[in-house]
Amino acid sequence: MADPRDVSPQLIAGLGMIVSQWAYVEAYEGEFLSFLTDADPGAMYTITQNVSGATLTDWLRVLSQVRFSNQNMTENLSKLFTKIDETRADRATVPVVWTASGGRIS
Repeated sequence: MADPRDVSPQLIAGLGMIVSQWAYVEAYEGEFLSFLTDADPGAMYTITQNVSGATLTDWLRVLSQVRFSNQNMTENLSKLFTKIDETRADRATVPVVWTASGGRIS
């Protein structure tokens, strides 16, 4: 049986890129929530780091419909939030491979 830690260094590097890019998505979601609620981004950080990403996206979906009256804008945001949800589901495989590799990036 193959050692689960024998994972291609290129795959691990690619997964590392996904993890770092996903961190940007989560940060931007927090910033957008601060904008939609006219809240202090620093104070909002405490909240956004303690709720699931899916919950945060749900909040953004609802608040953006309240904040924006332009139908084109709300439709585009809805598509974006759906894409984020779909990508989040795909990204869920990263920790499995990451753990199997021992968290190494070569």
